[in-house]
Amino acid sequence: LKPGCIKMNECSILLRYFTEGNDEELLKSARSVNEQQGLSGMVSYLLVEINSMSTSLLLDLCGSFTEAIKSGVCRNEKYLELFAKVLCVISLKEEILCEESNDSTMTGPQCKANVLNKVCSGRWHPNCVVPMASMFRDEPRRAKFRNRENDKGFKRTIIAGIISYMANLNTQIRKEHDLSNEIVAISDQQLQPLEGTIILHITYAIKQDQDLGKEFIKYLKENPNNLSSFTLALSLAITRISRFHDMIFDILKSNIMKAYRDSERLISCRWLRDSVCIPLMIEKSALGVVENSSLGWDQVTQGMIELGFILVDTFLLKTQWAPLQVRQLGTTIILRCFKAHDVKREEIMEQIIDRIISRATTVVTHYIGIFASILSVISQYSTEMSSKLKEAIDHITSLSFETAKEMLLTLLPLFKSNFLLRDYAMNFFFKAVFSRSTEARKIAALGMIILLKAYKDVKYDDGFFNHSSQPAVLCSQEFNLGFYHIASAAPELQQFVCKILIKQFHKIYQSDSGILPPLSFSSCLRTISDETYVVEPMPTLIHYLHQLYFIKNPIEEIDLPMNNVTLWLNSTVSRMIKCEIEDFQLDKSADFSSATIVGRRNLILCRLIAQVYEVLIEVALRRNDFANGSVNYQESQQVLSQSISFVKFSFIALHDRLREIGGHDVDRDEVFQHCRSIGRIIFKAIIGETVHEALSVCDDGIRNKSLSLLQLEAFGYLINTIYEHLSNKIGSFLEDLDILNGHTDDEDEMTYALITVFQKFVNSALNAGTEFKMANVAMTIILSLLQHLSKSAHEQVQKHHEWLLAICKHQVVDDLQLVKSFVDQLFTISNQNENVLELLLTMSIDIHEQLGDVEEDVEIEKHNNFAIITEYTAAPTILVKTALDNIDWLVCHLNSLVSDENIDQKESLKIYNELEMTLYPKLIIVAQCLQEIMKSAIPTETCTEYSVKGVTRFYSSMAFLVKHHIQLFTRRRGCISERFENLVKVSGLQVTPKVYAMLTYLQANRIVTENADDNHKKSKRKEKTSSSSSTRGNALRESRVIPNLIYAIENYEAHLIRLETKSKVNLMQYFKRSTSRDFKIHGATLQTIINDDSDDSSKSPIE
Repeated sequence: LKPGCIKMNECSILLRYFTEGNDEELLKSARSVNEQQGLSGMVSYLLVEINSMSTSLLLDLCGSFTEAIKSGVCRNEKYLELFAKVLCVISLKEEILCEESNDSTMTGPQCKANVLNKVCSGRWHPNCVVPMASMFRDEPRRAKFRNRENDKGFKRTIIAGIISYMANLNTQIRKEHDLSNEIVAISDQQLQPLEGTIILHITYAIKQDQDLGKEFIKYLKENPNNLSSFTLALSLAITRISRFHDMIFDILKSNIMKAYRDSERLISCRWLRDSVCIPLMIEKSALGVVENSSLGWDQVTQGMIELGFILVDTFLLKTQWAPLQVRQLGTTIILRCFKAHDVKREEIMEQIIDRIISRATTVVTHYIGIFASILSVISQYSTEMSSKLKEAIDHITSLSFETAKEMLLTLLPLFKSNFLLRDYAMNFFFKAVFSRSTEARKIAALGMIILLKAYKDVKYDDGFFNHSSQPAVLCSQEFNLGFYHIASAAPELQQFVCKILIKQFHKIYQSDSGILPPLSFSSCLRTISDETYVVEPMPTLIHYLHQLYFIKNPIEEIDLPMNNVTLWLNSTVSRMIKCEIEDFQLDKSADFSSATIVGRRNLILCRLIAQVYEVLIEVALRRNDFANGSVNYQESQQVLSQSISFVKFSFIALHDRLREIGGHDVDRDEVFQHCRSIGRIIFKAIIGETVHEALSVCDDGIRNKSLSLLQLEAFGYLINTIYEHLSNKIGSFLEDLDILNGHTDDEDEMTYALITVFQKFVNSALNAGTEFKMANVAMTIILSLLQHLSKSAHEQVQKHHEWLLAICKHQVVDDLQLVKSFVDQLFTISNQNENVLELLLTMSIDIHEQLGDVEEDVEIEKHNNFAIITEYTAAPTILVKTALDNIDWLVCHLNSLVSDENIDQKESLKIYNELEMTLYPKLIIVAQCLQEIMKSAIPTETCTEYSVKGVTRFYSSMAFLVKHHIQLFTRRRGCISERFENLVKVSGLQVTPKVYAMLTYLQANRIVTENADDNHKKSKRKEKTSSSSSTRGNALRESRVIPNLIYAIENYEAHLIRLETKSKVNLMQYFKRSTSRDFKIHGATLQTIINDDSDDSSKSPIE
């Protein structure tokens, strides 16, 4: 650019573009002058041309730059470079005429100081803070600017400005526009070191000035949604300052949880999802910090690891969606940090091991899962981690048995690859076998069994097993299971295993055929310090001894002594059949109380006897090698199927076996084969293809409904078990049910086909009018299946919604639990996919129509939109709480939107108005719903509490909204819109009068009820009734909920008065004070009434 190629008036226009932030025009002008140098060349040229500008133009430009700083237009150092040049030229003037000071004159330096004072006295936009600090870097700091530095509000502005600037810079770098590339002049690779340097400077400044740290904490609290990578990294770096450590971690934990809860709320509510878009960025931000920490952000590494453990610790036992996601985020952070930072691996491993050991009495499965994930990538680091792994092994015997078992199975893959660690563990367990603690000996024995799985080509002799076969070890259920697995996998060890199990069986077996019972149950129990323990799990010993008989031994020369075992087991079966309860030293008069030593021992003994019978049933069924088509099998099946008790027992046993599927050492394939067979049989019975003898006829010829209920419950439990533990096989399970005759293998379609089966079952139960228990179980199964439909199954969910809507519209249901199930599912699905408030309003109108009006002379036109709503079932359909929760959340979002300084004011106002247009109509619909409910003649016994709590919640939400408007006026951003005034008008003229009418009705109704109770007492003084106690209970409940309602109304109106004062708008014109709120609860009078009722009850004869 050559001097003189742009005229002076054009220079002033270009400078105007800079102060107005008109980037588009600047870029066009730059391209028209010089394509190569572009905007940078234009800035350089203007810096030269400013020297020749007139004083008036310079002063004019100073005013424009000052306004640009306040509005946030000057967001880059290149803009402020021009401003600094203008100030520099002004300071060189000898005399300047100032129009603002009555045409007085001042020197150039005085004029410059005056401009700077104006800049420092105004409020800076956060986008300008960092560039302004850069500009003042070379300027002598003046007193007014120093005062601003000491002001806490200014410190807050600096913090917010730096965070905002880095966020905008990060965004600009990723924009693929020529203008941003010219202005930012920094690459993505340069940004990470820059952010790291800024974090170091801020943490150093906070160490010198604690108030700066306090302002940062306030910023974090007030901006929970601003968790960018830079903000999170800065927070974690500040946690190294002990004073702020706990506060920042508490805030981060709360903000992360809020992010996931907000995401969950948006997923569950369609109208909120359409109104607000809040992307879930926390996971991306957290993992970005982990990645950057390995590229130079060393100061945040420790904090990141600590945050991961805090998230897992806090939400370890939570089962809801949001806490589960937070816990998973913590797990991911820990694993990523372990992989990224070799110097932190030992520390992470130590923390995990410490938590497993110190929390041995609680659920530590998740930590063991993290431990397993680490072990899966630790093979290349196993040498450097060997000391920590040995430490983990040393503490295994101090854990509970189940925890130790999980740890050992987790370590098993490492034992197979690390010979030194495996030998160390074997030596440790060999010594632990001789521990004084029985639990430690059991764990040591289990450890040796698991270690044997790590060896493949090792020979053994009798010495090892004989030396370690102590009674306390062989009593272990897991030890018996381990022996069976060894015999199955290693044929050369089968003989040794058989000898050990037979030797142990002989200790409890009575060989004399005349002795009943044939097993010594008393020797399997031991009482220590008034507590009874099972020291010999007899059922598992018999089970695995019997299982060994069916193992095919490929080594012919080994003679397994199993023939005698078969004789002993057959004898045991025969003699146990002959036993009576007295043979076990038990009878109907025995003590079975869990509060006494004898009672607890008898309970354990009964449980042990029942488990033995269960195992012997299996022995009896398999001893004749039944085939499905054999005559003996069919005859036996017919005999057993006619025994209702046996069929019930089979379902109960199925429940018990399904609970065991979660173990590590369960053969999942084998278990799934059993599940698919059982599921197919039960499903055919449910749909009516096969009718079991016991299900159709019992001794008196009446259909036995309890067995059908057991069928449904068993199938539901089976479905849940497969989803939980065998989720990868659910498709095969659904295919086996053959619902769609093999026409599709789409999992969603098969799942919905199964849902339709249970929908038909519910329809049949409702038509029968008495099968409500089974309908409830079927609805539980439907709900479980719906939760496992994929996100793309919109068509299936819509069909189920239509079915629910048809049920609610056309079916009368007299079971409250079933009504609640129908309505809850209907509202949940409606809330996810459409505007649920319209449905709520229709149901509220139906409640009013069904219950009648509080004024008896008012006639109501009945439409009967929903047949499910009756006087008896109205209570569970009052569901305004969820709608008001969503409305309160949106108001909170409006608060954060107003206080968010990162959003441009014009953009913020636009978004705010759009959300207001969504919010107020929703609240008006809720008000109309409550108006209908308040006009209803509510039965005191069923609906009072539901309805009063719903109205109380409405007034609390309205008070919250009014407080939001008060905050707006405090920030000088408030205005009373026509929509808001209309909402206040509806609440004052339509809802509040109905509330007072309802309270009057309830009071009158209660007096009538009490008088009826008094007359009933006088006429039948000798009869013991429950009506008086029910009336007292209702009175006590009303004495709590009604004052809460009155307080909520008073609080709402009090905040309206404050808003009226600030806004100068008469909002209280729509409200009229009522005498219904002037009350006082006389505790002494209430107690006297209760005592009188108690005296009356005590005088009545005892029946």
